Amino acid sequence: MKLILSMGLGLLLMGNVTHGANGLKGSGATFPALLVNKMTERYEKETGTVVTYSPIGSFNGLAELTAGKTDFAISDVQLSDSGAANSGDYVDIPVTLGAIALVYNLEGVPVLKLTPDLLLDILAGRVTRWNDSRIQAINMKVKLPAIPIKVITRSDLSGTTFLLNRYLMSVSNGSRQPKSKWRLEVPGATQVSGNQQLVDTLMRTPGAFGYTESHYAARANCGVVALRNAKDRFLLPNVESILAATDEVTLDQVRNSGINSKNEFAYPIVGFSWMSTSKDQSKRSDYESAKSLINLMWWMTHQGQLYAEENGFTPLPPIAMKFASQHLKEIRFDDVIIR
Repeated sequence: MKLILSMGLGLLLMGNVTHGANGLKGSGATFPALLVNKMTERYEKETGTVVTYSPIGSFNGLAELTAGKTDFAISDVQLSDSGAANSGDYVDIPVTLGAIALVYNLEGVPVLKLTPDLLLDILAGRVTRWNDSRIQAINMKVKLPAIPIKVITRSDLSGTTFLLNRYLMSVSNGSRQPKSKWRLEVPGATQVSGNQQLVDTLMRTPGAFGYTESHYAARANCGVVALRNAKDRFLLPNVESILAATDEVTLDQVRNSGINSKNEFAYPIVGFSWMSTSKDQSKRSDYESAKSLINLMWWMTHQGQLYAEENGFTPLPPIAMKFASQHLKEIRFDDVIIR
């Protein structure tokens, strides 16, 4: 997979990017697509700048950016974590904060608790039925059905899967080392492409278990697991528990925050969506188009955050906004700081 990443994300920029002359073009993660579209619609009304965004997945979005096909990519993975050979030529700016929800389809089970150990064993095929004694032991007030656990995973190279794998590696004490961080290997699992397809498949499959971004889970109104965190609290993903995962984080910690936070009120699988672009914007057609992109990135990480919570997303915490402001200064045109 490292070779695939180097080929897919390490492509040299081919020619000048000229999208800015006719608007701005981006692609990437499916998770923040609704919020990105709401933001860019508002931005166009305020500035007249047309922005198009294609939700083709985190990996594919990063590949398009490094191939020079787009002005920016949005991913649940920082380009610096992606395996791209030239990742140091790009800057990653947080644009929203989200969580990976563990979702299930069990009639008559409105609340379900799981521990990290149980999650690992379900995904390893060691726990295969919903009425397993270990699951029942922490869900004493719930009558669990004697049916198989039907795991659904993502078939595409997914940033959602990447974040889940980061968490699983963290709680497995290093024993879990996936062949690819972009894929979740589960014996006998059903594979589907994209967050929406996973939720749709889960909702029509009794006994199903999967994972998706919490925004998709909330819209589908499916069962969501209360997962035990590092302080032994069982928590659901919501605005409060997601923000708690980045509480008291310093600027130096923003890049790696959100996974298995020690905050007792934090949901344990949290991550930013990152907006990436080239640090050297002189490869663009002109200074004005480069400035147009940087103005958009500034607006999305500041004024645009007003549209997050009303659309079901978690706004950036102040430390992440400060991080964005600081790293936007790395973007230049002929060695001149654009903003």
